[in-house]
Amino acid sequence: MKRILLVRHGKAVKDGNETDYARLLSTSGRKNIYSLAENLKKDASCAIDGFYSSIALRAFESAVIIAEESGFSRDNVQINESLYSQDMEAVLHCIETISERYSNVCIVGHNPLLEKLASYFCGDFVFGLPTASCVMFEFDAEKFVEIKENSGRFIFYKFINDNLDKFGKNIIRSLRDESAQMIDSFFENSKNISPEDLSLKAGKIARKILDSSSVVTVRSIELLKKSLLLTEKKEREKEEREKDKVMKKMAKIEEKMNEKIMKMKNKKEILQRLLDEGNSSKDSYSKGNNS
Repeated sequence: MKRILLVRHGKAVKDGNETDYARLLSTSGRKNIYSLAENLKKDASCAIDGFYSSIALRAFESAVIIAEESGFSRDNVQINESLYSQDMEAVLHCIETISERYSNVCIVGHNPLLEKLASYFCGDFVFGLPTASCVMFEFDAEKFVEIKENSGRFIFYKFINDNLDKFGKNIIRSLRDESAQMIDSFFENSKNISPEDLSLKAGKIARKILDSSSVVTVRSIELLKKSLLLTEKKEREKEEREKDKVMKKMAKIEEKMNEKIMKMKNKKEILQRLLDEGNSSKDSYSKGNNS
C-alpha cells in the first residue's frame, strides 16, 4: 500500500527583483504552512516518510517545514526540477522512480500541475488546491511504479481556515451541518433539552469547533462534491440576479426613452398646430386686405 500527499506551497512574497523560483514564503504563507504541518503531524492517517519538492524556494521552504515538523531534517527533502517545470510526464516518471522503502511520500509543488496530478490519480477529485492546502490518495500498490491513472482512493483534503473563497465557505457550511447532525443525534434522547434548543445548540457547537480550527480537514469526497454543487448553484443564482437587474434597468431606460419620445411627439404636434393656426390667421388676414 502506497500513499501520496500533494501539497501546494504556502503563499510567497510578491515578485521583486528576484526571479520567480527565488521567491520565499511570505509571513502569512510561512504561518499557514506551519499550521498545516502541525495538523499533518497529528493526523494518524498521514505518517510521511519521504519528501519531494520543486526547485522553487517557496516550495522547498514549505517542504522543509513539513519535514521538520514530521521529525525529519531538511536533508531528507529531495528536489526534483520537473515539479517546477510543470512537465506532467516527467513528474509521473519521478513518481515511478520513488524508492520502495517509502510508504507515504509528500510532494510539494505548484498549480496547475498539482491539480492535474490530483485528477490523474483520482478522476473524482476536480477541486482546486489553494496555497497551503493538500490532498492525500492511497493506492493498492507495492511499488510506486505500479500506480496508474484513476487508481487512487481519496483519503483527505486539508486547507487553511482563513480568507476562504466561495467553495471553501460552502465546505465549512456543509461540515457545520454534518457536525451539527452528529451532535444532535448524540443527544437526541436527552430529556432536558427540547428538539429545537438541541438543534440550535448543536449548530453553535459545530460552528465554534470549526471556527477555532486553523486547518479544515475533509475526509469525504461526497461532501466536497456537495459543496461544489452548492457553489455552482449559488453562482448561477447570482448570475440570474445580475441578469434580472440588467433587464430591469434596461426596461426602465426604455420606459424613460418612450416617455421622452412621447413628449417630443406631443411637442411636435403642438408646434405643428400652432404653425397651422398661424398660417390660417395669416391667410385670413391676407383675404381681409384683398377685399
